[in-house]
Amino acid sequence: MLPLVVLIVDAPAVNAIDMPNERIVCFPTSAHQAADGHWIVPIHGIVSKQKAPLFRRFVVQTFLEKTLQFGKNSIEQTIFNRRVSPFLLDGRSDRQIDVQLGSQTYAAGVSEENGHFRANLRLTAKDVSNLLKDASPSKWVSYKVVSSASNSEQTVGGIQFVEQHGISIISDIDDTIKDTNAVDRKEMLANTFTREFRAVRGMPTTLRRCADYSVAFHYVSGSPWQLFEPLSNFLDDQRIPQGSFHLRKFKLSKAAADDLLASQIELKMKMIVPILTAYPRRRFVLVGDSGQQDPEIYGQIARSHADQVAAIYIRNLENDKEQGDRWNAAFSDVPKARWRVFENLGDMQDNLVTLMARMSKVTEN
Repeated sequence: MLPLVVLIVDAPAVNAIDMPNERIVCFPTSAHQAADGHWIVPIHGIVSKQKAPLFRRFVVQTFLEKTLQFGKNSIEQTIFNRRVSPFLLDGRSDRQIDVQLGSQTYAAGVSEENGHFRANLRLTAKDVSNLLKDASPSKWVSYKVVSSASNSEQTVGGIQFVEQHGISIISDIDDTIKDTNAVDRKEMLANTFTREFRAVRGMPTTLRRCADYSVAFHYVSGSPWQLFEPLSNFLDDQRIPQGSFHLRKFKLSKAAADDLLASQIELKMKMIVPILTAYPRRRFVLVGDSGQQDPEIYGQIARSHADQVAAIYIRNLENDKEQGDRWNAAFSDVPKARWRVFENLGDMQDNLVTLMARMSKVTEN
C-alpha cells in the first residue's frame, strides 16, 4: 500500500489518500481563461479499489516477474512491488465527486468505469483573483476532493492558473527527462518497474533555469497514469519544476504489456493540441527525444500551430547518430531556426535558457 503523501510547495508532488476500501489520487492540471473572462478549471483524478481480482493479479505479476527476471528478496523486487501496485487496482465507478476550492464546494461529476473522474469548473475572474491572493508566485492553488464513499476523508489536488500570455514548455518525460531506453523492450520494462528512476544528466538543471523566466510546464508522456505517483516523486526529488501531467489510460495485462511500445503519434497529438488550443496567445517550446516519435509529432504540431510553436528541442540518443533524412522529413516546412537536434545537453541547456531569456523580454513588452 502506498502511503499518503501531501506536499505543497509550488504544487503537490503526490496527492493521494488511502482508505480501507478505496483510494483517490488527484493529478495536477492547468486552468485557462475563456474568451468571456471565466476561468476553466480542470479537475482530474482516479478512484480505485485497493485490490483487483486475485487471479488477474497473479497472472500479471507472474508474467512481469518472468519477463524482468530479477532475484527474489532483492532491491529490484522491492521496487517492483511498489511500482506494479497501482496497475493491480481496479477503478471504482459511480462515485460522486465533490471539490472544495477555496471557500466553495463544487460538484465534479461521477467517476467512470475505469475510476477516472474529470470536470471543467467555470469560475469568475473575481473568484480566481480571491483564490490567488494566497497562492505562490507560480500561481498553484490546492483543492480538496471527497467521494461519495469516503466519509469525511479528503485528498488534495493542485491546479496552476496559467495566464493567456507568456511562455510554456511542453516536455516529454521518458528519455527526455528520465532515462528509460524505451526503444529496448526489456530495458524499458526494467527501468520502469525494477530500477530507481534516473534523470537524464543536465535536464533537471536546464528546466530549473527555464523556470526562472516564469515558464509554465506541461509534461506529456506515453507512460500510463498508474505511474503518476513515482514520476511525480521523481520530479520532486530532482527539483524539476512542477507542471500539469498528461499521461495515457492503460489497463495492464499480458497482452497489453507490449502496448507500452505502441505508436504515440495519435496519443500525444490528442494530449498536446488541447493545451495549445487552451492558450492561443502563449508561445510554446516543445522538448523531446529521438528515441520514439517526438520529432514527427512535434513537426506536425509546428506546421499546424506555426504561430504558437517558437522552438523544438530534440535530444539525439546515442543510437541515432546519422538521421539527416529523418530530421528533414519530420520538420519539413518548419523553419530551420525553429528546431534543433542536440547530442550535447550542455549546448542544449545554454541555447534553451538563452531563448527563454529572449522570449521573456518580448512577452513583458
